[in-house]
Amino acid sequence: MADSTAGCERPFSIEITGRTTLSGATEGSYCGIAETLTTCEAVRALLSDQMCPGGEDSECPESGLCRRVGTLNNRCTYPCAGAVQCDGTPNPGSTCGDGGDSGGADFCGG
Repeated sequence: MADSTAGCERPFSIEITGRTTLSGATEGSYCGIAETLTTCEAVRALLSDQMCPGGEDSECPESGLCRRVGTLNNRCTYPCAGAVQCDGTPNPGSTCGDGGDSGGADFCGG
């Protein structure tokens, strides 16, 4: 997973090839997410600062996690394997880590 996929911006920095687009195009490559880790809905939840008031993962979209994101409690986020899979702007969701919980999985904002 390269950090510099041409023309792609974080968190949509994963090159996707061999797919048919919604408009029917089958050629070329596209910018996307790490689909083995998360869903578009979970990425959008972090980008829109969706809250999970009860602190439960089930309050977030499929594959989403309810965590402390930066200094913000109970926010929907998603698993990541590196900061390139998280938002590229300087905000609480731009990092990838375990949020100080060494036993937990890495997530954007951790």
